[in-house]
Amino acid sequence: MNILKRPEWYLSDVKPLQNYPWTDREKLAVYALRVTRKDFPAREVAEIFGVTKIQIYNITRLVRRSKNKECFVCGNLLSIKERRDQKGRLIKSCDACKEKKKVYKQERRKRLLKLGVCPYCERKKVVKGKKGCIRCISATHRRRYNQGLCGQCGNRPIAKNSDALCTICLSINRKRSKAQRNLKRLQKEKTCKTGKTYKK
Repeated sequence: MNILKRPEWYLSDVKPLQNYPWTDREKLAVYALRVTRKDFPAREVAEIFGVTKIQIYNITRLVRRSKNKECFVCGNLLSIKERRDQKGRLIKSCDACKEKKKVYKQERRKRLLKLGVCPYCERKKVVKGKKGCIRCISATHRRRYNQGLCGQCGNRPIAKNSDALCTICLSINRKRSKAQRNLKRLQKEKTCKTGKTYKK
């Protein structure tokens, strides 16, 4: 059996910063070594993949539940509709657990935004007037642009007379920039008349 190994760049670059996402092929390989063959202890499998024993136990549990047609979170049997909706996925969850996760993520995002921390990377400060840090915002814009969507709203296709925005966002940005120009012009006029500088 061909034993999969984690790439060298994962061990050197990614592992100290964040968890490298497991592919379905790797999960099935771990399950095959631990359950099907039964001759590989968790310690040896962990050394092969460059992770801890607990991660190997967790992956084995997830795949076992998947094969038994159970939710990977609570362990309850999945309905036919739930299995059909998540067709093509190895690890599946029930609707109740999905809803709980959704609510938890929304509350966590709101809490982080109140603290002024980016809710995506959870490390850097939020840009003023935005809902993320510079790095996460630029990554989102790049992904939307590659999909042919507006970089600002992500809902509509890019306009013909723009490089990265839809028609609505483009008109909103134009109005905003026009208002800012007018404000600067008025401030300049007031400064010229009175000799005092006016701040926003």
